This record gives sequence, structure tokens and C-alpha cells, in this order.
Amino acid sequence: MTSTPARAVTLACPFYKLNPASYQSCARLKLSKISYVKQHLVRQHIVAAYCPRCLETFSSNEDFSAHFDREERCEKRSGMVEGITTTMKEQLSRRADQSASEAEQWCDIWKLLFGREPPASPYIDLDLPEEINWYNDYLFSQVPMRLSEQVVPPSVEERRELVLGTVLEVAQEWKTLWQQGRVRAI
Repeated sequence: MTSTPARAVTLACPFYKLNPASYQSCARLKLSKISYVKQHLVRQHIVAAYCPRCLETFSSNEDFSAHFDREERCEKRSGMVEGITTTMKEQLSRRADQSASEAEQWCDIWKLLFGREPPASPYIDLDLPEEINWYNDYLFSQVPMRLSEQVVPPSVEERRELVLGTVLEVAQEWKTLWQQGRVRAI
């Protein structure tokens, strides 16, 4: 990873990079330091009390306690709650490795939150129109995720068709979101 590029960029909210469609408002932030990324995560992405078994979230600890104390046990669900848990918050509060570059520190945060490989770039390019950044980030988040869920075809030509088809599908989805007004300029 390289250090901060010289062009006009800002660090991205990791949740925006994970799912640009759901966290479009996070793309507007100017996060110039890792500490600002961490501060944003703790302020905006803390998960409410939740049941680790069924992943239901609760607006208060009292509601969670009532759920937990029910005689009927909730159904176990696989997956993760999307947000910063108490444990993650504690880990985020630790000082970052100062020998690591800004991009490497951001990638460490990504791995802590999502437990998988980070995107190609932790930045949002401020020289580009917001919609272009959103489109790029949408493609770069959705295409790899969808391809990872596919069976890899044996031939190069079939793999090429799979990749192109996936890119076209995701691009069409973004176009639909645009037409629905779910992508807006500032």
C-alpha cells in the first residue's frame, strides 16, 4: 500500500466502501485522518444492543433483556450484525501502528470490521464528481462480492463472459438506482 496520494482525496468510511448504496451519505464526509475515520465509525455506526443468536437489534438494553429472558428461545441465524460492536469499539480505540501508512491503517480497520480483504483503495477521489465516485465504488464493491459467490467456469471464455455479465448487471442496477433518484448530487 502507498501513502496518501497527492491529488485531492479523502479517506472513505469503510461502511460506504462495503455498501455504497446503503451508506451514500458517508461518501460526503471529509475524513482526512485515521482518527477521523475511527471517530465517525463510533459516532455513526455503533450497533444497538443485539442478540448474538438471532441478530435482532434492540433500541434499549431493557428491550434486549426482555428478549433474552423470554422462555421461548429465538431462532439462530447466521451472519453478522452490520455495525460497530462494543468489542470493535474497544479495538478501534487502540492507537494505530504509527509505522504503517495511512492506507495500511485503514485496511486494518476494514479487516477488523469485516474480516475480509479490503477494497483496492481506501480513498474517495475529490477531483471526480460524486456520482462517478459512487458508481466506481458500487462496481468495485458489488462485482467482486458477486463473483466470489459464483462457481468458476473451467474455460477462459466462460470466465470472461461471467465477469462481463456481472459487471453489466451491476452497472444496470446502478443505473436503476440513479433513475429512481437514489443517487443524488450534493
